[in-house]
Amino acid sequence: MVTSNASTESTGASPARFGPSPLTRAALAQGPRPLHQLAIQLSILARQAGALALRRAMVLVWIQQRDLADMGYSSFGAFVRERVDGSESWERALRRLLESPLEQVKTALCQGLITVRAAVNAPGQVAVDEQEAWLAEQLYRPWVDKPRRALHRVEGERAALVRRGRRLARLLLGRSATDREVDEQMVAWWCDRVPAQVLLDEAHATREAPPVRELDWRWCARGAPAETLVGPWSEPETLDEALAQLELVQGLQRKRRALLAHAWAVFDGEQGWRQLAYDSAERFAREVLDWSPSTAARYRKLGWRLEWCPELREAVEEWLEVERAEALLPVLEGRRGRTERWLALMRRIGGTELRRALRAPGDARVTMRDYEAAIAAADAWESKNSSSAGGGSSSAGGDASIRVALPHPEPTPRQLRRPMRVADDVVEAARWLLETVQVPAQRGFGKVKERDRYRCQNPECGRLGLRSHAHHEIPRSEGGADAMSNGITLCPACHLRLVHALAPQGGPRLTVHSVVVEGLVALLWTWADGRRVLQFREWPGRGPRFG
Repeated sequence: MVTSNASTESTGASPARFGPSPLTRAALAQGPRPLHQLAIQLSILARQAGALALRRAMVLVWIQQRDLADMGYSSFGAFVRERVDGSESWERALRRLLESPLEQVKTALCQGLITVRAAVNAPGQVAVDEQEAWLAEQLYRPWVDKPRRALHRVEGERAALVRRGRRLARLLLGRSATDREVDEQMVAWWCDRVPAQVLLDEAHATREAPPVRELDWRWCARGAPAETLVGPWSEPETLDEALAQLELVQGLQRKRRALLAHAWAVFDGEQGWRQLAYDSAERFAREVLDWSPSTAARYRKLGWRLEWCPELREAVEEWLEVERAEALLPVLEGRRGRTERWLALMRRIGGTELRRALRAPGDARVTMRDYEAAIAAADAWESKNSSSAGGGSSSAGGDASIRVALPHPEPTPRQLRRPMRVADDVVEAARWLLETVQVPAQRGFGKVKERDRYRCQNPECGRLGLRSHAHHEIPRSEGGADAMSNGITLCPACHLRLVHALAPQGGPRLTVHSVVVEGLVALLWTWADGRRVLQFREWPGRGPRFG
């Protein structure tokens, strides 16, 4: 089990201490010149961050058109959640831009004439024959403030209504979506008063794969994004080459975003924007860095945390994606002695599992102890089984060790009532959806899906949808019964393209079977490339892993 070390874990800073360290203050005490240098550095790093994001999107667009099942990923979305740093919704927006026919917009972006944030809003809003007029407006009116979406605080039963409505909406959509996307969809259904049967039929319908578009890279012929950082763009010839390009770009992104966050925190903390005749930090961030106020606040918070926590800064620069570091901040905030322990856990928890762990309400200390105990149990089980098989465990305790997953129980009524902020009409839309749509009860072996609340149990997937399948862990052809204990829920892609399909080198792409670890039932998932996850179906204090 991972244990804490008080002598090395005392670097965490409380919110009251957030600010420049003594060394940084000494450098700033030399006068205004360092702040001017910081402003230049910020501008350069921000432009490079946008270029790297676009280059990574180019690689991902190429990967998206390949079959990733041989790597053990049921869908491109599952691959993104496990292997790609950053927000899934932001990556979708970038890929949508690159796949669009707006060649002039992409060329202008490549040449640095418009910002990435402006360009990603063009698809769906700008017609091909309107590109020149739209670009002219962007060039002459680049800093027009857009009205912000009005959000209202709700709590109690109204907040619980929204949370239950969002889950039902995600079940009907059958795909990953942000809270904002789900809210907008609920409001659209409510405004149109879509009949319940229509929603259920669409949720059960088989979706055709979108047609594969031929990629055209002529728009970046005169200078590809991030060319000075990673070289000119060349379309990958193999999936391995594309993955190598992806890792190269993501490594640079992590280092530069850490530098950018620290530089912005120091610059804003010393009000360097005043020396450059800006009336606020938000205005400087918007006009110079192309940041929204929320983005500036996120970078400020991350920058101060990295200033006072060298362990976290080193992890971000070497392997930890910035979004996971940001998700970890509320867990570490104001509490000493957790950073190294959480970083050790992150190496043994997959991306999908980690997001669910960090989002789950409850005491973070209990969550950390549960995962440490699960890792210790998994290592002991692995060592015992390797010894009984006549060989040692070469991966136990290392970065290639078996990963773990724990049950995530449904939120309690009290947790559902926590305050939240939502747009107009979302509460009424959620109320209408819950009153209108009733998911039909399952029969026979299909009750496995109800037990698992229609969520795919693959720890690298977790897709929610009514099209989910009930899978026999022991096939009926081998004597498996139609008992609930012999069933798990899988999405159609995981069921048909992974579990019931063979890898090119022979053998199944993904296997799953039950094991008992220290008296607890668990599922052992094994992929063709050797990665493994021990997923506990039950855990003391957490209940069964259903839903």
